Amino acid sequence: MKLSDKRLIILSAASRHAHQLVSPTDLKGVPAKTAATQLLKSKLLEEIPTTDTKVIWRQGKDNQRLALRITSLGLKTIQMEKKPVTAPSKVTPPSAAPQKIRDKTSKTVRKKAAVSKTRARKPREGSVRENVLGLLRRREGATLDALVKATGWQRHSVRGFLAGVVRGQLKLSLVSEQIDGARTYRISGKPLAAKAKPARRTA
Repeated sequence: MKLSDKRLIILSAASRHAHQLVSPTDLKGVPAKTAATQLLKSKLLEEIPTTDTKVIWRQGKDNQRLALRITSLGLKTIQMEKKPVTAPSKVTPPSAAPQKIRDKTSKTVRKKAAVSKTRARKPREGSVRENVLGLLRRREGATLDALVKATGWQRHSVRGFLAGVVRGQLKLSLVSEQIDGARTYRISGKPLAAKAKPARRTA
């Protein structure tokens, strides 16, 4: 099941909650509430009675307080999103087939694999995902506070996006470092400039 960024963030955050509940801070705004409703319809989330005022999702009949909890199907789905994509198996044509047919089959398989990989990795222009990836691909990366400001999300939602989307869905190598007292993230590629080593003293 293909999940949108918003639905993936909600499920990812719920899977890490102590009681696997959805925090109301992840449901602020119409897009988030719409995503939660869609997850309910898909049975990836379920409503349960609660007495904890910190996790109330809505009030049902007789003013019963309800919370949202991730289901076993939701947990399974989020784990499937994080699993690495298996490369397509190589098509081996019969040895008796003409050389032209074998070459054409192999070329078609490689072309489809390349197109699928490009579509899976290419973010939508102007999306929040593209903005976050742009910040992470900078040489200096981006601090957690900078990502919170750029997305308008809570800190735990940003962490959920980094784990579920950047590392899990896009399979990118994400480096986390503590720089000048601030947690900083960057997509590894070009390494940060190495500190100059002191010159060795010669006898």
